[in-house]
Amino acid sequence: MSAPRRLRFPGSCRLQHKREFDAVYASRARVDRGPLSVHAMPTDRPSARLGLAVGRRVGCAVVRNRIKRLLREAFRLERLGFPATYDVVVAVRPHSEPLTLDRCRALLVEAIGAEHALWTKRSARRRTHADAESSPRTDGTSDERPAG
Repeated sequence: MSAPRRLRFPGSCRLQHKREFDAVYASRARVDRGPLSVHAMPTDRPSARLGLAVGRRVGCAVVRNRIKRLLREAFRLERLGFPATYDVVVAVRPHSEPLTLDRCRALLVEAIGAEHALWTKRSARRRTHADAESSPRTDGTSDERPAG
């Protein structure tokens, strides 16, 4: 029997700078699940990274810190099961019912699955568009405009 894999959450698995958060937001891929708004962007890094945005409207500092701990733990437990590596920013909206670890895990997995489907669709559309541009026209005309 092999030893279980250690599920760590080192600093290399976190988005730490404003420019990293901005890049994820600029990808314009957002999925809302419950009180979570999940933004994700594919990356070539060896592992997924997480950034959290929990505003004051969510609750006092104790509540916000608890939510961040739960989300970090959910991400740590689930990130090896993600379909690809993503930079993920989770923004939390105000909500009335308290979040549990199981609910955070379920919402995060569902949101990342939806993000993966969105990015797969985008890349297929991009490939189709690139193939259409690179193929020669069959009607014998050219896309170039006449000089004049």
